[in-house]
Amino acid sequence: TFVPLDLCRKIVLTRATVRSYLKTNRSRVVRLLVESHMAYMDHYIAWEGLDGCFPHDAIAVLAAWRPERFYRGPGRVTVETTGARRDKTTLVPDPRSSVEVAMGGDLKWVRQFLAAP
Repeated sequence: TFVPLDLCRKIVLTRATVRSYLKTNRSRVVRLLVESHMAYMDHYIAWEGLDGCFPHDAIAVLAAWRPERFYRGPGRVTVETTGARRDKTTLVPDPRSSVEVAMGGDLKWVRQFLAAP
């Protein structure tokens, strides 16, 4: 399953939301997630003026865990490895492909899930 960045950029975690995770769970894992996201957000505020982040990894995990919440379709994904388009991905819908591409879904549910402390 491929979860493209344009889908992930439809969800924003604010700094306040990430900090709120510590209110109900102060485990080492949650502390690590909060600390790493805070560092991630420092880069977003410097690069894009966004005091938050796009939770790419979390959305990919949710798409794998709850695939029924996402619209998916088969497609071929290529990544440019050279030239001016280096690191750019291209999707070509292909019903014969074994790759499922998440193209949208119940984003309200995703936002609510990620906002829940």
